[in-house]
Amino acid sequence: MGLASVRGASWAVLEGSGAVSPGVVVYAEANTVLATPEPLFEAASLSKVVLAVAVHDIVREGLIDLDRPVAEHVAFTDDGVTRSITPRYLLSHSSGLPDWRDEANEPLTSSFAPGTASATLPWPG
Repeated sequence: MGLASVRGASWAVLEGSGAVSPGVVVYAEANTVLATPEPLFEAASLSKVVLAVAVHDIVREGLIDLDRPVAEHVAFTDDGVTRSITPRYLLSHSSGLPDWRDEANEPLTSSFAPGTASATLPWPG
């Protein structure tokens, strides 16, 4: 945490039984507010690899299809175009969804037809 200037972290482990085991370490705000499992932390790209592995595991188990809409499993939007997003589009950054939202209640809407373009990643060349 010191190497990356991370002040604090929280996490939760979802067990097969459905039980959640939360954990925290250090501070959530400038060494004054202790971290708890409740606040949301900005994880940015840290979780992408873990999620990609998890998605491929459930594809192998036959629970989802990379090319069937996510909306068949999760009601996350009312927008028809956005409802056509598949796990493959999400994993390839071609869903059209925004990189970031400031408010959790903002509607999720694709900025282009899923699968027709790819997001530009802000990585240095």
